[in-house]
Amino acid sequence: MSSSSSSKSTVQLSAWEQFNHQNHRQQQPSTTVGNVFIMPSSSSPNFARTQRHRFVPLALPGIRYAQLVLGTLYLSIILGCVICFNPAITVIMDISSSPLFNNGSFVNQSAQDFAPSFLPLADRRFNYTNLQKSFLLAGTFGACLLQILPVGYAMQIFGAKRTQLFIGIAVSLATGLIPLAASTNFYALFVARMVNGLAITNLFPVVGAICTNWAPLKERGVFLAILSGYIQLSVIISMPISGFLVDKFGWPSVFYVHAFIGLSLSLWWALFYRDDPMAHPLIGHAELALIRHGKRPATVAKDGTSKHSQPPYRQIFSSASIWAIFCAVFGNFLIVQFFNTFLPMFLVSSLHYSNAETGLLSALPLILQFFVKWLTGFITDHLPSVKDINKVELKINS
Repeated sequence: MSSSSSSKSTVQLSAWEQFNHQNHRQQQPSTTVGNVFIMPSSSSPNFARTQRHRFVPLALPGIRYAQLVLGTLYLSIILGCVICFNPAITVIMDISSSPLFNNGSFVNQSAQDFAPSFLPLADRRFNYTNLQKSFLLAGTFGACLLQILPVGYAMQIFGAKRTQLFIGIAVSLATGLIPLAASTNFYALFVARMVNGLAITNLFPVVGAICTNWAPLKERGVFLAILSGYIQLSVIISMPISGFLVDKFGWPSVFYVHAFIGLSLSLWWALFYRDDPMAHPLIGHAELALIRHGKRPATVAKDGTSKHSQPPYRQIFSSASIWAIFCAVFGNFLIVQFFNTFLPMFLVSSLHYSNAETGLLSALPLILQFFVKWLTGFITDHLPSVKDINKVELKINS
């Protein structure tokens, strides 16, 4: 019986991983090698005793799933703030729908001002050249390339929560200001679109952070599949909503609604999300044990920051598997970009579908893709021949 009790205690203690280094380093024995601090094992009795002093005012079940849903919706809406421009631009540039248009009575319609200040914003139309239109569509991605490194550095300094919160607020505000920027001049609109480029810079790092911190090893496939599904969900959510709003309330409403939803989810993110499950006031001990079970203890520097080894860049870029993944990702985004950018323009301009119909038709293929993505994540988690620690492949290519 003593042996059985000891075995049970060992199983229970092994479920607990490290505490936050800053808060608990003084209370637990540790090992120091150079400037690297090795956290004690999760089976340490001192570690378990310290854990039991953690105060939980109200333990709710399924907090990890709440974080999963919140993160997926937040990333989807922030990306949706970029995508919603695509159905709106077809109306913004459609001078034939302007109240000033009189069936070709103007000698030179390209020189006609269809956005005078006395018209409501919803009735204003803008004669952008093809080059200007291309800049508005591509400028977001160009700005993303310029912002990736600063945002990555911010992730290391401030963590996923604060970095993504700043991005979410900035992108939402820029989206809400697009109607005013368009009425000011082309350059103001272009700047707003460049700010929207922030939305694309941090999506995958946040997905990785949520999965690493909140997903149990046996659920990582599903977590990764659903979180990376923000690509499909952003189209599924934004395109039908944008099409409906354009037809019923005018093109400015598209940006106002997305900005409002983005700011609302930013508030939820600020209040409810935590980078470290240990810091969440609503997670119970049992769920925390499940999340921590089987994960390797972290190594941190003496100043409390994570100690990472140098990435093997040469091996990464010389790997055929990595290049195969790059090609698959490129193909995936090429298809998604077609459905959320060029298909709506074709359906409205050439086939004369309504904006509401266009939004729905553009979202349908992505619904199937999201379902397949979730299914592959579920299957991966239940493959008996693959170790749990290796079931971490991002299902972005499903």
